[in-house]
Amino acid sequence: MIFLKKIENIKNFREKKEVSQRYIASKLGLSFRGYQYLEKGTSDFKLSSLLKLCLFFECTPNDLLNITKFEDIKDLLDIEDWNNLIV
Repeated sequence: MIFLKKIENIKNFREKKEVSQRYIASKLGLSFRGYQYLEKGTSDFKLSSLLKLCLFFECTPNDLLNITKFEDIKDLLDIEDWNNLIV
């Protein structure tokens, strides 16, 4: 399983909107603890959760993940050996 590293932008978007983790968790259909893990980057990040966050924050996945170039993807993922992933 591949985990995303901690994504500061999610917390920044939440704080800018002035809502609690518990509130967003309820809107996403996640447990409070599940959302905390998501924000900390210690749980698997489902595409559906990412898209729900984008709808909630009215932003794009790139805004949340801060991806502007290909290398950003490598920095975002917690993978030790890229050579095993690339075909």
